[in-house]
Amino acid sequence: VFVQANMCPRAFAGDDQILSNGCDLTVALDGSDSEDPQDEEITYQWSSLDGYDNNFTVSDSVIGKFEFPATDGDKVFSFMLTVFDAVQSITDTVKVIYLDNDAPVAHAGSDINTCEYQFTLSAAQSYDVNWNELTYSWFSLDGLSISESSSNKPMVTSPTDLTETTSYRVALEVNDGYCSSHDTVIVTVQDNLCPVADAGETVRIPKFESSSLVLNAGNSFDPEGESLSFEWTTPTGSIVSDSVVTVSDLEPGGRYSSYLYTLKVMDIENAISEDTVEVIYSNFSAPVSPTVYAVASHGRVLVSWDASSEASYDSLTGYSDFEGYKLFRSIDGGATWGGDNDKLYDFNGEFVGWIPYAQFDYDYDEDFYHCIYDHNGDCESEDTRQTSVGGLDPFLPRFTLGSNTGLEYSYVDSNVIDGVEYTYTVTAYDVGLPQFSLDLGDGVIVTDTLLGPQLDSVSFSYNIDSTFVVNVELSDTLNNFESLFNYYNNYCSDDSITVNDSVTTYYFNCVNYIIVSSSEIFNPDTAASPPAALFTIAPSTVN
Repeated sequence: VFVQANMCPRAFAGDDQILSNGCDLTVALDGSDSEDPQDEEITYQWSSLDGYDNNFTVSDSVIGKFEFPATDGDKVFSFMLTVFDAVQSITDTVKVIYLDNDAPVAHAGSDINTCEYQFTLSAAQSYDVNWNELTYSWFSLDGLSISESSSNKPMVTSPTDLTETTSYRVALEVNDGYCSSHDTVIVTVQDNLCPVADAGETVRIPKFESSSLVLNAGNSFDPEGESLSFEWTTPTGSIVSDSVVTVSDLEPGGRYSSYLYTLKVMDIENAISEDTVEVIYSNFSAPVSPTVYAVASHGRVLVSWDASSEASYDSLTGYSDFEGYKLFRSIDGGATWGGDNDKLYDFNGEFVGWIPYAQFDYDYDEDFYHCIYDHNGDCESEDTRQTSVGGLDPFLPRFTLGSNTGLEYSYVDSNVIDGVEYTYTVTAYDVGLPQFSLDLGDGVIVTDTLLGPQLDSVSFSYNIDSTFVVNVELSDTLNNFESLFNYYNNYCSDDSITVNDSVTTYYFNCVNYIIVSSSEIFNPDTAASPPAALFTIAPSTVN
């Protein structure tokens, strides 16, 4: 073995790179990690393995500079670095993937002149012709406060200590993963900021409650701490010069009423802001029915339907609560939808419906990740159902909510006889009402549903008679007991009142589910017999 006294240098041409012809006209090739074990001075020479040596602007330095030729498609360029120590030389290669990719176009929007305390900028008009996903970065060149600066709609908070109208420059950088582009917008903030009007969120009230409501502008404020005056405009056009206004249903007999109230807030310098709030009185609503089509052929019928039901929102809750489809078949023109074995009965032996001929519902993932308020799926994970819907309905156990089959939009019925007339209908159904608990710790019912005491709400979702079994023991601090009593007294029969040891007990004979003092809801079918509704409360609570 012959070993030379001079050890070879080590060449390293750098990592492979991915660049774009939309923004990268040159490339810097870095050989700075090359070295000589004996610390001798080394020299560098870059060359093109594709015959483009003439495109080097710098080829004999640790950093090689190369100008790309014109390309009309993706191309890979290969380069070789040779390192010399005056005696020995060694080489290494590196590749540059050169993509045919256009730079994105950044658009920070039009210049803004505002008195708003908080407002948004928008990069919505930015785009990429290659459909690459864009990222955004906003930054103020003059100290303006920007939050959510990596979104396409950042929030800007105006300074509250201005003594004169001031302009600020805000820069936007848009990147498509390979190239960046920039734009700037001028934001002019007035010296007197407008007040912030807050009329509140949309209010939804059950029609069967028909209670009045007070809208309060108390969350409105002036960023600079000035006093405010308030003005509400009602749907009838009347003006209420107060921070509160009382709302009532003008059409209590209808199934749905929507009213828009407008709030104006003014500071002492006469700067005005407006906000609106919608007040909805409604019953629960079922999804709209799909459009059904049928094609008959020898020995079979193809039934199909569209997906229009899935865009339905419950008019009371605002939920996108569609769950599935039920297909029914009749051989007598719709007079019946099955035979005796297809009938459904409640625990009193009353006929309540039919077993569907076929049923399709969301599968597990479709249920779990379904957006509560947006059927298009545009929501954060915390606004999804986060549960699977299926099995027997907790409140109507004769009916099933499905078995996670996944949605279908057609059904081939091969169980048919030529010459016989068949009638088909497809109904869309929602998730119903999940089991819930009541928190009576402070004498106030707390629930994340709109039920409260109005338990007959199920009838509007399922088009059945509204009868219930309720067994609730309420503490004597429950202030709204009288309204509950009046409600059940109106909707339940055979009520009676007994007084024993200064405790008044009200009984109501209703049927459908049982709420016990432990706040758990039970299926009425599991009860040996439906108990009467029981409310126990001190007489002093009831006027």
